[in-house]
Amino acid sequence: MRSQNGIADIIRTKLLSDFFGKRNAKPRRILKFYCQNFEPKISDRKIRIIYKKTIPVLWCNRGIYVSDDPLEVEEVIQTETRRKESIEENIEILRQHKAYLIQRQEDRGSSQLNLYGEG
Repeated sequence: MRSQNGIADIIRTKLLSDFFGKRNAKPRRILKFYCQNFEPKISDRKIRIIYKKTIPVLWCNRGIYVSDDPLEVEEVIQTETRRKESIEENIEILRQHKAYLIQRQEDRGSSQLNLYGEG
């Protein structure tokens, strides 16, 4: 059994050696089978968590890979930036809706009190 840094180094090395470039994309299960030589019970999810913290892994129809193209990386940066902006907008809409719902509940509560001659 290796330490967390050990398996992180193993994953990083494997990705950079065998999954470098879109032409070398492979199914994630290949990486998992390789990692299980060092950590027999490691899950796919744990592997994804580890590599997301250490190296940017992209995906295509054939599987995962580490990009070797700066233009491709720039496209991903632009996509993620737009996604982040969209998420921030959605969060603001949700906050406004939450405030509306709270106000609605408070209004209903005071209406109920008035029906019973309270308040």
